[in-house]
Amino acid sequence: MSIQIDERPLSYQATISYTLMLPKDLNNRVASDSAKKVMTVKFIITIAKASRTLQVVAKINNGVKDQRTRVLVPTNIVATESVADNQFGMIKRPVHDPMLNVWQQDHWDERPDEIYPFLTNVSLSDHQTVSVFTNSSREYEIVQESIIAMTMFRSVNWLGKSDLVRRPGRPSGIHAATPDGEMLGQITLDFGIRINPQPLADANVANMAKECLTPTVSYNQIPFEAMHLNPAKVSLAQEYELSLPVPAAATVSVIKVSEDNSKALLRCFNATEQDIPLPKSINQLNLAEQSVNNQAILKPNQVVTLVVEV
Repeated sequence: MSIQIDERPLSYQATISYTLMLPKDLNNRVASDSAKKVMTVKFIITIAKASRTLQVVAKINNGVKDQRTRVLVPTNIVATESVADNQFGMIKRPVHDPMLNVWQQDHWDERPDEIYPFLTNVSLSDHQTVSVFTNSSREYEIVQESIIAMTMFRSVNWLGKSDLVRRPGRPSGIHAATPDGEMLGQITLDFGIRINPQPLADANVANMAKECLTPTVSYNQIPFEAMHLNPAKVSLAQEYELSLPVPAAATVSVIKVSEDNSKALLRCFNATEQDIPLPKSINQLNLAEQSVNNQAILKPNQVVTLVVEV
């Protein structure tokens, strides 16, 4: 293993590299003298001096078949539930599914695994909150009550294998070879880790995930006056300010021009557990961009589209 740490004007960067020698496929995993393959891993971790979020880029060169690679994020929080985002809101899930104790006695066809999907963020929380943000893999499990295990990738050679431990006695329905599913070669993933010294209700996780994964980016495409044209007839102000009516604690989903090009729209949702008051003076639309009666509050897991006055 090698670790290199560099300081920059606005951030620190740590590069951690190591090599794993692993059984090359499923058959070799159970053999006493199994053949090995190499997996090289490099983590590039950027810590901005003005942010609590650690930006992580993982570069993996995978030569191993039939396996799952996960990154484990210890939190020191002994949790009974995880909190992850879904479409326009958050969902709480118990760390341990009680049905795991009875699924065989109750003759379930499949074991109810504690592996769940998420879109952009998953957290554990007590008096503080530890969150994982992702732009790549979107699957997680809580292990040992305190570790967020995020799946980085899976390497599988068959779709719908028969007689698995979690699906005894039958295939999933489709049984087909998937050689490209082995995920061999170079894989790049990026995600973030954030530690907030506050409980989940005050940690503003949904907005922090937006800030981490979809930052505002601007650039100058061409040099000023790269092409000398005739003076424009219309003179525009050097600066222009657009006031966005974002309700406090709401999370912005999108800012867009309406489909008829007549107005600017702001769509936001409530990822908290509290009602959010909405401004009475701003017109509201539905997702089809049709006028609706203005609602006074935005309930948890609700979405609203507001008309921006330009």
